[in-house]
Amino acid sequence: MLTLCEIAERLGVCTATVKVWRRNGLLRAHAYNDKNECFYELPDADAPVKHKRKGLSHNMRCHEEVPHVTDEVQYEA
Repeated sequence: MLTLCEIAERLGVCTATVKVWRRNGLLRAHAYNDKNECFYELPDADAPVKHKRKGLSHNMRCHEEVPHVTDEVQYEA
């Protein structure tokens, strides 16, 4: 059984990621006090892995150049 910090270090992720994985059922944990602090079971070979960023988001890749718009006003006399 490992503490939150120990399991995060073993898996190479931050403690917030460990908590999310526990809530989603990817890690087994056992509460040991009334503050909902847990001991975590060491996962088998199929431990979850955090995905790395895959570059710019779709919106950033598909961003089209917007022509410069001036603040001209047409005036008819």
